[in-house]
Amino acid sequence: MGSFRPWHGATDLVRAALLLLQQGCDLQLTLIGDGPERAATEALAAPFAHHFTFTGAVPYDRVPDLLAEADIGVAPFVTAPHPALRAAGFFWSPLKIYEYMAAALPVVTAAIPPLNTIIRDGQEGLLYPEGDLPALAATLKRLIDAPSAARTMGLAARERLVEHYSWQRHCQELERIMMGLIST
Repeated sequence: MGSFRPWHGATDLVRAALLLLQQGCDLQLTLIGDGPERAATEALAAPFAHHFTFTGAVPYDRVPDLLAEADIGVAPFVTAPHPALRAAGFFWSPLKIYEYMAAALPVVTAAIPPLNTIIRDGQEGLLYPEGDLPALAATLKRLIDAPSAARTMGLAARERLVEHYSWQRHCQELERIMMGLIST
């Protein structure tokens, strides 16, 4: 079904997937990478272990191939365990979201700034309320049940990435700023 990286919110993702599996939804999840939640996440997934693949750390050049096997990219960020982040506003790098977009995957992520400005709900993917496991499960199910819509969102994600978030776009913006500074 999907690819999920690295470990921010991984236990929430597994809990949501378990809800779907218990409802009879047939899915396979690949969790790419490693992190402090890995042992707890693997233990949580144990009753349905054949539905989960934990890759551990992988060389970066292998990530595109793993993402090419996925149908959905999930970034289940959870800020609640990090009060300083909540107080200051989210500031983890959303790099995995950009990687999912580059791979033309529809993205499922929490509806928190700035993630909800990168992924527009229903356009490049779907958003759910942070920490709401039934909502995360329902959001995943929506994409699983509508593969054509999911592919359309994935293509829109790729297009949005190239247009607004590519290195070329960033360089154009930096050049515009620098030219403005030079001309003043």
